[in-house]
Amino acid sequence: ETEKHSKSILSFVAWAASIFVYLCFVAWALLPAKTLHYIGVTYYPSRYYAIALPAYVLVVYLLSGVAYIGFNMVNTLDPEDMATIKDLSPSPSANGNMAAPLSFIKITMIGSKDSGIPEIGDIDPILASTVLT
Repeated sequence: ETEKHSKSILSFVAWAASIFVYLCFVAWALLPAKTLHYIGVTYYPSRYYAIALPAYVLVVYLLSGVAYIGFNMVNTLDPEDMATIKDLSPSPSANGNMAAPLSFIKITMIGSKDSGIPEIGDIDPILASTVLT
């Protein structure tokens, strides 16, 4: 019970502190130097950082998504690579071919003679990569 209350109190203090820091940032960015000196604030960073820091944070946030996608693309193996896992005994469909990719499946009404649900089988990774790209 007390642990729950202490977490609530700490959460509230963190929230209040973040609001205080934000208000100080806005006051530093918007108030003229005379007003800050009158309040008693005589040492503060350059106003350049009021624009630069949020811009840097935004750019880093946006580029992190691009870097994440690029990192995954660089580390993805080619479909023809020997390290790509491939089932050695795929189960062919009834007509002897591998199961058809989704773009080639004929869809019909449920309950009809040809239900449109393909048989379970493995799709060749190269064929799947061709269809998806």
